[in-house]
Amino acid sequence: MLNPFTITFGVTPQLFLGRDTAIENLKSAFDDPYSPYRIALLMGVRGSGKTSLLNDITKIAEQQNKWLIVKVGVDDELQSNIITFLEKKVNELNNKVAIDSTNIKIFNANLTLKKPNPDLSIPGFQAHFNLLMAELKEHGYSVIFAVDEVQNTQQVRQLATAFQIVLNDHQNIMLLMAGLPQALSDLMNEKVLTFLWRAWRIETDSLDLDEIKATYAQILYKQTDDQLHELARATKGYPYLFQLIGYYAYKVQNGEEQLSDRQITDAIIKAKAQLFQNVHDIAFREMSEKELEYLLAMREDEIMSNTADIAKRNDWTTNVASGYANRLKAMGLIKSVIRGRVAYALPFTAEYLDKFILQEW
Repeated sequence: MLNPFTITFGVTPQLFLGRDTAIENLKSAFDDPYSPYRIALLMGVRGSGKTSLLNDITKIAEQQNKWLIVKVGVDDELQSNIITFLEKKVNELNNKVAIDSTNIKIFNANLTLKKPNPDLSIPGFQAHFNLLMAELKEHGYSVIFAVDEVQNTQQVRQLATAFQIVLNDHQNIMLLMAGLPQALSDLMNEKVLTFLWRAWRIETDSLDLDEIKATYAQILYKQTDDQLHELARATKGYPYLFQLIGYYAYKVQNGEEQLSDRQITDAIIKAKAQLFQNVHDIAFREMSEKELEYLLAMREDEIMSNTADIAKRNDWTTNVASGYANRLKAMGLIKSVIRGRVAYALPFTAEYLDKFILQEW
């Protein structure tokens, strides 16, 4: 039998826990132009299922002929890629539209516009965007803009502004943006984008341990309640770990024999090793030495840390420590728990530090 767990990043899992409500709410927006779910922000740390949820809802939308899906990542070509995609679709739909290097011909009227490029300013981008969106509306198309790995960049801000203008013209559109919580928060705090505060926020960080345990019970036959509890508890509610631990446990059992305690331990060890390789290694590659010192200083605390204490341990001022804390939040490595207190955002970060950082420190 094929392994029902999915451990490839960005691929929609076969088993997708804890997202039913989010998917149903987003689906309800397909037929309701006044739905509050027409603008949604998918927030979570690495490996929490943001991209998978984004992929899942866009695949559902694609099954309805009236929805056109524009999926983009954040880079210097974002605006150019969007315009190119929309132009291609308009050409397919309307042979009255002729686009060449200098002109766009729409409704038999020549409009001279600059060819889109990565450095396109908002007036140029907005003009192209409005014309193409109007043409798609004439053809009865609705458009979902799905933006992954969102950052607070000029290109993203200009896309959000363009979306708001078209939305105010009663176009049938949706905007789905997935990213780290701090990155989306920074974007929302831009003065010209306050409309994003009215967006529906989906936090993808944590799964229910009882639901994880019940799912393992259905798939990993003959396991005792204590063994299932151990497997579920080891996931820390982290979606990627749920997939990893389930994958390695199923790979050994393959739906036949009861797993021994040793095999369960081995499955957890293998899952954590892949977690460290695919999540922690990548995240830690991006940080400075001082940011790493902040994380190391947090190891002295069992559950959560006070930035003032971290400052004392590293002989920093509180303002300096707060600056490092803000950058670590933006990277998705720590999270605010209560006012003035932070905790590791990724599971088993303290163990990762012990195994792979302190040995070379």
